[in-house]
Amino acid sequence: MKPWTRWLILAAAIAAAGGPVAAAPPGLRSNDRTMADVRMKLTSDPVVKGVPIRVQVVNGFVILEGCVASANVSQHAEQAARKSPGVRAVNNNLFVGHC
Repeated sequence: MKPWTRWLILAAAIAAAGGPVAAAPPGLRSNDRTMADVRMKLTSDPVVKGVPIRVQVVNGFVILEGCVASANVSQHAEQAARKSPGVRAVNNNLFVGHC
């Protein structure tokens, strides 16, 4: 497990519980702005466009969740998220299979 993974899981749990993670630390973009940029990248990618992918952002760490039809779609979604401004890391939790 990468060192930042435990932090990401903890931060995501706090966010899901309604904890105080909405404000970004100094020098980082807000979670809302980063999420908007990630969603824009996902909808701009012709392979990913129209696929229902849930996006969560906690201080630049992005979590992608949902079900996609192929590994290619999953890879495109992850690459699009990584290219978004303010993204520090991407945790790709997309399930590949029959959705």
